[in-house]
Amino acid sequence: MRALPKCLIGLLAITILLSLVLPILASEIHGTIASVNPEKREFVLADDFKPMKFQLAKDGMVLINGQPRTLGDLRLGDEATVVFEQQEQRFIARVVHCTRP
Repeated sequence: MRALPKCLIGLLAITILLSLVLPILASEIHGTIASVNPEKREFVLADDFKPMKFQLAKDGMVLINGQPRTLGDLRLGDEATVVFEQQEQRFIARVVHCTRP
């Protein structure tokens, strides 16, 4: 069996480390959809404290009742939970979970 090159082993180690650390860096918030701008991939979520403006990540997902949807499918007043990361002064949404009756 051939030995893996050292750089490949190092890359594998970094990948494993990032897969363990990145979920810890993500935050979660629950609130109500206050506005949606699909063209800019932006939406505002209002919680008990103040409205927060999010940008949906390029690889971000919107799930409505567990089904994949688009940002434009969100409605004002929808209850949603957002998994996000803060990058400098911006909030980047990774997953938007919305439930409707």
